[in-house]
Amino acid sequence: MITTYGFSIATSNKELRQAAIDAVFRWLNDVHPHEKRTNSTPVNIRHSPNDPIFRVDVLEQDPRQAAARGTTITLIVSKNELYFDLRRTLRPTKEALLPRRTIDRPESRLSQLVIEVVELFKTRDAGQIVSPKISIANDQLAGQSLAAFAEAPGRRLP
Repeated sequence: MITTYGFSIATSNKELRQAAIDAVFRWLNDVHPHEKRTNSTPVNIRHSPNDPIFRVDVLEQDPRQAAARGTTITLIVSKNELYFDLRRTLRPTKEALLPRRTIDRPESRLSQLVIEVVELFKTRDAGQIVSPKISIANDQLAGQSLAAFAEAPGRRLP
């Protein structure tokens, strides 16, 4: 299995769990509607109000390929935080060599899910709120500010 895309974020507001689960189910219904799912796209859901772990695992198989594309979305409630983790993977389905490196840009609906969760969690990293918006440094001061943020010792996110 090779991870081709990953995204993780955490918040101290554990009350956002249900809103995040709702966002994941909206994504799932948009991308893989229940009535259009086939045996070649299994969807496994681990969901219970009493379980601190919520997980959706989708495996998109193509019989012409040696690998299937997997999407795993996990929400974990710990003692102090709520964690959201999203992984895209290539999983072998036949005896074949998988490429060591692959470029896998997430499709737009998966990116929209990430944006929705970022805006929902309102997480701070190195004193700034994490935002899905692109910031452009037009002058030296803005460039230095961006570099200081990227190199800040208090950074939690890559």
